[in-house]
Amino acid sequence: MKNIEERYNKFRENQKRRFSNKMKTESEKYAISKEKHLQDVKLEEELMEAKTFKKYEGYVSTIN
Repeated sequence: MKNIEERYNKFRENQKRRFSNKMKTESEKYAISKEKHLQDVKLEEELMEAKTFKKYEGYVSTIN
């Protein structure tokens, strides 16, 4: 009976460890994906700003 209980406890620990590792991996993937998305948004905003500046470059004086 004790062997069965030990195997069951070992199985439960392995299951917990696998689940924990999977959660860590998914969390890291999400963090990387979120960071990449924020960089893409920032780059897109910078490109839009540069495009807008270039459009009105001849009309607006940059010297005060």
